[in-house]
Amino acid sequence: MVTDHGVSIAHDVFVQTSYWHVPGIVAVLTVCGLVAAVAFDAGRLPGGAAMRVLGWAVVVVIVCVSLLLAYVGWNALRAPRIDGYQGRYLFVVVAIAALVAAPDGWRRMRGSEPRRDGSAAAASRARGAVVAALAGWSAALLALVELGLAWHAYR
Repeated sequence: MVTDHGVSIAHDVFVQTSYWHVPGIVAVLTVCGLVAAVAFDAGRLPGGAAMRVLGWAVVVVIVCVSLLLAYVGWNALRAPRIDGYQGRYLFVVVAIAALVAAPDGWRRMRGSEPRRDGSAAAASRARGAVVAALAGWSAALLALVELGLAWHAYR
């Protein structure tokens, strides 16, 4: 399946649309935004190592079950590969993996602790600036995809 579809499944996890094949750079920029959001905003993972193991187990089970359902659901009996598997089926998997993969050291970058100079107001302004930048990043990528869809659908 991977040899037939290449990286299209990974691409489609983040930017799959119906009328237009979104450029790969938009998928990469979307992944960068996801990593930045997880690194900045995720709190300490409750449950520690046990929750990480459970999260990874859920990721593996979801991937295996979705592949099995895709194979038995729309492929010919004993087909050599799974055809038509779309990356969007793995979006929830990415969310779970992002939560359990981010080390707790990243989570300290949130800006919720006061700065060295003790200025809680400065820490709050810095956090607000990062939140605004991440929201702007997301809005810009969404607008880019929407403009691409409009261009390809109505030209």
